[in-house]
Amino acid sequence: MIKDTTLVLYYTKDNKCSFRALVGALETEESLDDLKIYFPGNERELFPELEKAERKHEIIILGFSFFTAQLRDTGILINKIREKYGRRFILIAGGAQPTGDPRSTLGLGFDLVVTGEGEETLIQLLKKIGRGEDYTNTRGIAFLDDRGEFRSTGRRPWIDLNRYPPFAVRHKKFGFLEITRGCPFACCFCQTPHILGGHLRHRSVENICEYVSVMKGRNLLDFRAITPNAFSYGSPDGKKTAPARIEELLTGVKKILGPQGRIYFGSFPSEVRPEHVTGDTVGLVRKYAVNDNLVIGVQSGSQRVLD
Repeated sequence: MIKDTTLVLYYTKDNKCSFRALVGALETEESLDDLKIYFPGNERELFPELEKAERKHEIIILGFSFFTAQLRDTGILINKIREKYGRRFILIAGGAQPTGDPRSTLGLGFDLVVTGEGEETLIQLLKKIGRGEDYTNTRGIAFLDDRGEFRSTGRRPWIDLNRYPPFAVRHKKFGFLEITRGCPFACCFCQTPHILGGHLRHRSVENICEYVSVMKGRNLLDFRAITPNAFSYGSPDGKKTAPARIEELLTGVKKILGPQGRIYFGSFPSEVRPEHVTGDTVGLVRKYAVNDNLVIGVQSGSQRVLD
């Protein structure tokens, strides 16, 4: 990594989860230890941070992650950046909307789109860009070639969640803890299976507890799980429940956090599918919410079904 390469992430409140995981992955790559990362949280902070980065670094990579509802505002902001700075920066987009429609995302003015999971793709991109290498053969991206034609390098194999942290410890970007990726139900309105696959990948109980301990060491005592379906944790196919694995998880987290800790399991930012609300799973919630004095919320969509 050459020293005058930097990464600027548009770290807004709606997109922090994605960037926490990505920066956590970058922290595992020793060759990127010297990479300076800026975290502007809104448009008012963005331009001063870009000017600061421009004074200090030769290569500036500006990253965005956004949903469909943010498409219009993102396009307006990218237009402002291009009007002010031209092609001075390398603009990268990822997340739900860019993965679902990379062509129109590139049409907003981005140089490339990361499609699907970004951990390994971003690591490789930063290493290649920092070394001055051609990055257009990196797996997991889309871009427009010199003739303006759309190109895609295809998807990467799904990652092992245990390989990467759920958040960025060194950069002190903590938050929700992702315990599962993927969903087998393929609902037509949902991007989760398209972005993350139809096969469930669970972070192990040991790995989850390791990072809960990291949070506890910083007096962060709320455990909030990110998962498409909290009651599918530990299930091989996601269609059946695995109560023993759920109990193992809750027992381990509760033991670490102690009586002052709070567990939010099945409440935002995770969900619970109605057919997974069974006698066994409800029994676990009651056991840990009442007997152990922990706060566990369960919801399906926006409808609270149990407190």
